[in-house]
Amino acid sequence: MLNLTKDLLYQRYIVDNQTVQEIATDTGYTKSIIKGRLRRYGIRKNALKLGSNLYDDKNWLYDQYIVQKKGYTVIANELNVSYTTILDRILYFGWELRGHNDIDKGAPRRGKKHSQRSLQKIKDSRVKIG
Repeated sequence: MLNLTKDLLYQRYIVDNQTVQEIATDTGYTKSIIKGRLRRYGIRKNALKLGSNLYDDKNWLYDQYIVQKKGYTVIANELNVSYTTILDRILYFGWELRGHNDIDKGAPRRGKKHSQRSLQKIKDSRVKIG
């Protein structure tokens, strides 16, 4: 299998104008993997349309993500939008994603307790049958 580098995907997807399916067939990877890598590398055929939302402001997002070191999920939760909305902009602006250990996905729940009803649902889901 070919190594899915940013340069290879850019060449195939943008320069050669191949579809995700064609790249998947040629490389032996699944369409899902190809789509994920394209997204991770910020490779898109159409430019991201930035609007007037707070998260579309490059300077504001830079302050939140780079300076304050907030994770994209935390920023998304604060703005009540999907984390992919913030992630797309981070990739579009060309900023490096932090490694998995640096992502604070657990932060929004930290310090909060489950309700008794939630605890019971969790317990019920863990009961082994048979």
